[in-house]
Amino acid sequence: MQVFKHILFPTDLSESSRQSLAYLLPMAEACDADLVILHTYRLIGQRESNSMMLKKDLEEQAKSIFDQWKAELLDQYTVEYKFISEIGFIRDRILVVEKKYPADLMVVSERMLPELLGTDMPKRGLPSLDFMPCALMVIPNVLLKTEVALPENGQQQVNGKNGLRRNNENRVNQNGGNGMGAGNEVERH
Repeated sequence: MQVFKHILFPTDLSESSRQSLAYLLPMAEACDADLVILHTYRLIGQRESNSMMLKKDLEEQAKSIFDQWKAELLDQYTVEYKFISEIGFIRDRILVVEKKYPADLMVVSERMLPELLGTDMPKRGLPSLDFMPCALMVIPNVLLKTEVALPENGQQQVNGKNGLRRNNENRVNQNGGNGMGAGNEVERH
């Protein structure tokens, strides 16, 4: 039986993702796996003068939601984790993050599938998963505590080395740059 030691959890910070994380955590703890929680966002149609303010607001909102998840869920388990929030398309950021933190399993909520599969989703048949760097586990909505509806347009809406160590402190690293791939990482020590 395959035991997964490094799990990547892409999230849109929705209630569906929170419930999927709650579903995932007991399994991750049982496998003694570490977890990378990846949130991505885009600055669409913003003028340069507004983009830095919007970037800051989105990062603060993501950190606030993550702090809630930490208190409600993550602190209840001994799972080592890292939270990464970056600008970009989810598929592109998965590939970049996976190179730094190789995963043997990626877990997503059913709500994340349209964004994850993007334009590769054919009208018939199975979608292309050629870009996937590892095994994929989808948490179906029916397993979650409440039914989570996908937005009508099918698009996600922003609401908002394996050297991980355990303790209760968090460190936030602010990465500069041109905004592509720049973001915040919160590491649990």
